[in-house]
Amino acid sequence: LVSEFREKQMLMQDKQRDLQMLMDGPDWPREDWTLSTDDAKDVGEAERIIQANMQQMNQRIEPLGGLGRLHESEDREALELIAVLTEMISCYCDLIDK
Repeated sequence: LVSEFREKQMLMQDKQRDLQMLMDGPDWPREDWTLSTDDAKDVGEAERIIQANMQQMNQRIEPLGGLGRLHESEDREALELIAVLTEMISCYCDLIDK
């Protein structure tokens, strides 16, 4: 579960970096830009929700030894939080791919 979370987290960072590179490129703004204003708002809101939940998760797992030791803790709520965050990140990546 933790490795899947880390994999999705890296995928999200890659998607954000790709999006930023596109926006920083010489052709910005482009007429064929696929995201609408509403999409941009949705992306921003998704990032805000993910960050808030990551902060909550970090506060919960830090006393347990962080992600590296989470599997030893038997803290079901923390594991469920990781699973939810993994799904949120996956949906975020799908939104960016849209």
